[in-house]
Amino acid sequence: MKPFLTTLAFLLGLALLGTAQPMPGTASVVEEQTFTALLTQVATASQKQDTAALSRLFASEYRHNAPDNQVVNRKSELAYIGSKNWPFTTVALGSPVTVNVYGPTAVTVANLKLGNQSNNGPAFTTTLQMLAVWVQRDGRWQIAVLHSKKLPTSKPTKS
Repeated sequence: MKPFLTTLAFLLGLALLGTAQPMPGTASVVEEQTFTALLTQVATASQKQDTAALSRLFASEYRHNAPDNQVVNRKSELAYIGSKNWPFTTVALGSPVTVNVYGPTAVTVANLKLGNQSNNGPAFTTTLQMLAVWVQRDGRWQIAVLHSKKLPTSKPTKS
């Protein structure tokens, strides 16, 4: 009787594993690829100062909680990126993207590497960690809230 119960418990366990659902918010491979592509579009448009592309990617209620503790709205963010004061000549996605999707809302976390390698001032690079809240409207994803923080620069090790 004991071998029968052991076998039954084993088979029941296998059946339950087959019906296990992913954790709520867990993104599929396709969703991870989609948001990686969207964040790459944000980086590319920022580097090119393409405010038309960014305006399609930013929701009307867009807010950016910036590293300097300012809260910047959509209009101000687009104006800054499109201005002569925009200091970045390179903007690139710098890490794998973490994605959680909750129906028509998603949260992404990724690092963005920004730099200035031109004659418009001293050369520098910085890395921001960006947490974005996306909303899906009319079949497209847009950033509603962006929170960024500056990551510490890695210091050379002493030998």
